[in-house]
Amino acid sequence: MELTRREFILLLSLPFLKGCGGASQLVRDQLPQPDVQLEESQETVSKAIDVVRSFLDNPRRQPIRVGVSEGQNLVFQIVHPNSNSRSLANYPYLKITSEKIERGQMVVSSANFLWGIDPQNLLSIVIKDDTGKEIARQSIPIKSREKNEVNWLKAGITAAIVGLIAWIGAGIGRLILAAVGFIAFNLMIIGLLVAAGYLVVEILRRLGVELSLQGFKELLNKSVEFFKNLLNEMADSLNR
Repeated sequence: MELTRREFILLLSLPFLKGCGGASQLVRDQLPQPDVQLEESQETVSKAIDVVRSFLDNPRRQPIRVGVSEGQNLVFQIVHPNSNSRSLANYPYLKITSEKIERGQMVVSSANFLWGIDPQNLLSIVIKDDTGKEIARQSIPIKSREKNEVNWLKAGITAAIVGLIAWIGAGIGRLILAAVGFIAFNLMIIGLLVAAGYLVVEILRRLGVELSLQGFKELLNKSVEFFKNLLNEMADSLNR
């Protein structure tokens, strides 16, 4: 049986004739299913720690797709440079890929989180796209008298959050944004710890910590309450 032109047009229109709920369903259908979904709840803290732990257990693991809103995923991976691939650094570094629905279509963009030194000789997070073009640069200011495990984490997570806002904006919840900053900075540290040589020693010296993969595991094995308080504090400090 042949369709008339009117019937054909009506058939094509069916997916868009579902009302408000239909548009929401379209977003979910187009985005890949996340491995982890973050929400504005305290469960987000545990989920963020689990993501970091999974990379600690296997820094070369497959990327993890994290849902940060109904219309956006962030895919986290540690890039390990080798002679067969184009790399932006000679050490393992964090790459985040954003999958976002805009005007009914999925838009994909990537940001690479690298270590750098700013003009004031402070350690900084440098974010570049896949071509090497700089997106953002944020210093990690840590005063000598403040160099302890709480303050270097706060300073690093804060810098990561500011860099993330410069890249993807501040359109996600405050606790989710704090959790994403937490994941991002900790994966940068993991990438650093699986590297070797002078760079690792110099960056850790500037952070004011002595750290190994095992020591980092022990740090993350502290009570969830510690990290919950830290992330809630970070979320409260964000100015929208």
